This record gives sequence, structure tokens and C-alpha cells, in this order.
Amino acid sequence: MELCEGGELFDRLVEEKYLTEPTVRKVMKQVFSSIAYCHTKDVVHRDLKPENYILLSKCKAVDQTPVKLIDFGLANRCEESQQLHTAVGTSYYVAPEVLNQKYGKSVDVWSCGVLMYCLHCGSPPFFGKTDIEVLKKVKRGHYSMGGSIWSSVSALAKDLIRGCLEMDPAKRLTSMQALNHGWFQVHNSTALLDAKVLGNLRNFSVANRFQKAAMTAVAYQLTTEEQAELREVFTKLDANSDGYLSFQEIKQGMECQLNEAHFPNLSEILASMDTNNDGKIEYTEFIAAAMDHRLQRNESLCWRAFKAFDKDDDGKITLSELKQVLKDDELQQEVPSSRSSSFYFDAMDTDGNGEVSFEEFMDMLYSQSSPQNRKAKSTNLEVLVTSIDSDTPQ
Repeated sequence: MELCEGGELFDRLVEEKYLTEPTVRKVMKQVFSSIAYCHTKDVVHRDLKPENYILLSKCKAVDQTPVKLIDFGLANRCEESQQLHTAVGTSYYVAPEVLNQKYGKSVDVWSCGVLMYCLHCGSPPFFGKTDIEVLKKVKRGHYSMGGSIWSSVSALAKDLIRGCLEMDPAKRLTSMQALNHGWFQVHNSTALLDAKVLGNLRNFSVANRFQKAAMTAVAYQLTTEEQAELREVFTKLDANSDGYLSFQEIKQGMECQLNEAHFPNLSEILASMDTNNDGKIEYTEFIAAAMDHRLQRNESLCWRAFKAFDKDDDGKITLSELKQVLKDDELQQEVPSSRSSSFYFDAMDTDGNGEVSFEEFMDMLYSQSSPQNRKAKSTNLEVLVTSIDSDTPQ
């Protein structure tokens, strides 16, 4: 397989000094082209999102290096007359017909529309504090392209987004129709997008990475008693007692409790836990993943994570303290080497006073007012679909 060193799409974009519509146009042409190619081969990806588009080169500008589509873990064969029925995907980007469990290739075009929307304003068209809230809004299909940010976006760009976010799959643009849209024929525009776009993209990109680093840090701080329950689970799964969990061990350990059909993306879940990419889950990685799962329900755990960074115990985090913590080898797996500690510090220090308070730290981990700060995860959506259908629309 070819080596792509450029990192994830949004991560690179937020490092730009400014963002222009022509840059977005070059990116989206490659996005639509990748899907058009898949569709000619009767393959539907079903999990298009910024994390699954990476750049070939880290040395060239975003609009000067190829954008590559990855992660076909949820992809499936789908001919023109065929329909699929498994509700899978990532809540922010999933098409409404997926929630009805009857869909075809056009779901990928919807996801492209969501991605294009994000690139123009920095946040998704449908959002909420929980996956259920997001999916309810997806099912209704109401979104806005008003306000100051959208005033600098061309009418053709908005028209293409609307064509992709058409609720009726039969009326939605195909990937080839999107490629032939008039927006891609414009070559003389140099319009800058609103400065807030990069700020929004920055939040979208940075928070989930720092969150994982914070959970790894707090995993080191847990007492023996606090680790007892999770250690017992780890030990039971570790069939050969080598101190690592393999994919097969976790799969076998889950078979007695869960049908694999409920976790078709198990390999992706394990990959997200394997922070040092060695093909197996170490004890600390396992504990950190468990901490991440419990984070929203436990403010005391958030405080523990905060104190892991607050080395002098004065109730605030300084840049020097952050640098000290991020020197750890495990944490460096979460914080890319291309990023300086100040990059993450500036993202947390929202009031710019040179110190990060607990409130600012909490906002970075899980902001209740900023949907961009939640990690977009692929999942089997069937359980959520049931919850959506049983609730009264709001």
C-alpha cells in the first residue's frame, strides 16, 4: 500500500493561514471523483467523513497534493437496482434513508454534501449533544446556509450542497452529476471564506485528539482500586496471558455476550484503541479507551484528567506543564509530531490569558455548546434508529 504522510484532511486545513473557495473546490473534486469511481464499480462506501480522507504529502499545500479515500470497513457491493438495509455509518454524515434501513449508492453523495458544507462553514449541518439528537435532525433534513459565514460562499457552491442534501434519494444528484456541476467549471474566483471557518474546523479537528491524550494521561494516574474492575475485564479477555489483547481474543471474549452482527465495525473500534499502531491492545490503551467511554458521565474523572496536567497543583495548566506531560511516548501517539504543544494549548486557552482553567479544559474534552468537539465515530445505528422512532420529534 502506498504511504500517505499528509495526515487527515481537516487536520491539514486548520494549519492553513486562510481558506479559499478554490481550495475547497480542488478538494471536493477529488472527493466526488473518488466516490464516482467506487460507484462505477458498484461499491458504496457508507462511511465518508473527514477522518477518512487523507493527504498524500505533508510537504505540499493542501490544494497541491492528492486527497485519498481510506477505510472501506463498512463498504459493500451495491448494484443500481439493489438496496441495502443495515443502518451503519457516522451520525453527522449519515443519510436519512439509512435510518429507514432502505438505501443505495446515493447515501455517499449525501455524505459528500455534509463534508462540503463543513468545509465552507467549519461545522456540520446537523448537530446535537448526543447521537440521537443528531440523527433526529438528519431525519428531518432541516439545515441553514444563512448568516455572515455563508455570505462569502458562492451561489453555485450552495446549489451543489443543496443538490447533495436532497432528502429524496431519487432527486439527489449522482456523484457524476455533482462532478459536472457548474461550480467545478469556475476557475477565476479567489474569494476568501469567512475567517471563522478555520476556527470552527480547528475545534472540530483538535478536540478529539487531545481528549484521547488526556484519557491516556489519566489512565496512568488511576489507583489499584480504581483499576480493579477494568483489570478484571482485561485479564479475562487476555486468553494467553501475554499482557496484550489481540483482535481474536477480544472477538472470542465478546462472542458469549454479543452477536458480531451488532459490531460489524469491530476492527475499526479496535484500531481506534490501538494508539501506537502495533496491532494489539496494551493494558494502558485498554484503560484509556474505557476512561474515554466514561468521561461524559463522570465530572470527577474529568477533574482527574485535569490534575494529570496541572503539575504544580495550582488549579490551572500552563504551556510548560502541557509540554512536560506531552513528552510521554504514549501521549505522542495521540499528539502528532507535526503539532507543537502550543497548538493544543492555544485551542484550550479560549480567553487568551496564558492559563487553562478547569472550565476551559472541560470545554476541550466535551463542550455542551459546541457540537464540533464530539468525536465522530462509525457505528451500527440500528439501536439508535429504534430510539429515534420511539421518541416524539422535537
